[in-house]
Amino acid sequence: MKKHVGRPSNDELRSRKNKQILIIGVVAVSIFLIVLLFETGTLSNLMGNSVTDGNYKKIEEKAYEIGDVNKDGSINIMDVQSIGNYIVELEKYDDYQKILADVNKDGAVNTVDQTVLRKYISNYSSSSIGMQHHIGEKACLEGRPNNRGYCIRKIYIDSQILYGDVNSDGKVNIEDQTKLSRCIADVSGYSLNETEKKAADVNLDGEINIDDVTTLQKYFAGMIKKLPYNG
Repeated sequence: MKKHVGRPSNDELRSRKNKQILIIGVVAVSIFLIVLLFETGTLSNLMGNSVTDGNYKKIEEKAYEIGDVNKDGSINIMDVQSIGNYIVELEKYDDYQKILADVNKDGAVNTVDQTVLRKYISNYSSSSIGMQHHIGEKACLEGRPNNRGYCIRKIYIDSQILYGDVNSDGKVNIEDQTKLSRCIADVSGYSLNETEKKAADVNLDGEINIDDVTTLQKYFAGMIKKLPYNG
């Protein structure tokens, strides 16, 4: 005699549907995480945080467009003027700005780049600039931007340096912030030796400037728990 199989109840159907939704959700999340890990190397890098690998720290930073010399997020006449100032030595560029200003990628920042950028701004809707350029392309100081438009920078952390100890007294306190502020302001009688310069670069950007003072201020205010910091 053939056994009669009854129709599943509403509760059973609802349970099956919930299981299917759960499985689909888990698979989708897994695929998403795998893609992110492949793209960035770590999930913390994806979120804009830094990752320590031995004595090195990988930092994810925004990639700027070639032509955006002042890194304000737009390409305009201010960038043209900036290149002009650089040419006559009224303005200094870091290595990244030199890449952003070299719009024709010939290895030099000169009047040709300034002219090409001026034409680009004047003829934004056309391609009649007359010279090859790379304006608008995202660039990094090292390597190429990832698929999300960020640069990955690898920096060395010297374990022998007490970051923030600008006056070499073995402690990190408000006196270090005061000395650093005065050194940046070129106050007479204040200078840094080579070890102190390394300790002063508390944000690990390769430069000693007001950003390091701000980082120290955040550290003393409890907004940053550990130095060096580049978040």
